[in-house]
Amino acid sequence: MPVDGILEGSRTATVLPESLIMANLPQHLLAVLRCPVTGSPLAEDGGRLVSTAPGPDGAAVEYRLEEGIPVLLRPELLDDPARL
Repeated sequence: MPVDGILEGSRTATVLPESLIMANLPQHLLAVLRCPVTGSPLAEDGGRLVSTAPGPDGAAVEYRLEEGIPVLLRPELLDDPARL
């Protein structure tokens, strides 16, 4: 059974790829989540969430998942931790 991305064996530990440890969000949760920038619904895409409407720069806004928990902070806040 994986523990923090590691499968423990009798003598070795194997690091699992993030895609294998990342759980899909339940559909009922995904249905209520909204992009804080655009207000649009979010879609799950390869272990991250993306807005279904373009952001101010014309591209979809991306949000990461940390241990299956959506981090819905505006991207510019993640670039400057002092602003948190």
